[in-house]
Amino acid sequence: MGELNNNSGFNRYGFKDVKFPRGIDKIGNKNVKVSIYCPSANENSKSESKDVFPKLNISERIGDNWQNANFDLSDLEVLEQRIPLYKKALLEAGGVFNETAGIQT
Repeated sequence: MGELNNNSGFNRYGFKDVKFPRGIDKIGNKNVKVSIYCPSANENSKSESKDVFPKLNISERIGDNWQNANFDLSDLEVLEQRIPLYKKALLEAGGVFNETAGIQT
């Protein structure tokens, strides 16, 4: 199962990468990473929301940068098989302590 790395929490942009077993970082010919995004942990957000609503984010490596991933039909077949892993990671992130809101969910 995926496990949140970086035990200190989300980065300043509200993302925390999830580490999966070897091989899960490829979909088709794309190098991908899965992150949990928590809007209230984003220091750059203008939102006044203090709620914790973790979201799943999948990025693909383009050169030296990470961008939102785009998938074709064959990629979606692989992605469909991984949805249970991604869902479990997202559910586990629901218990993250939200320092901004000062609550435990």
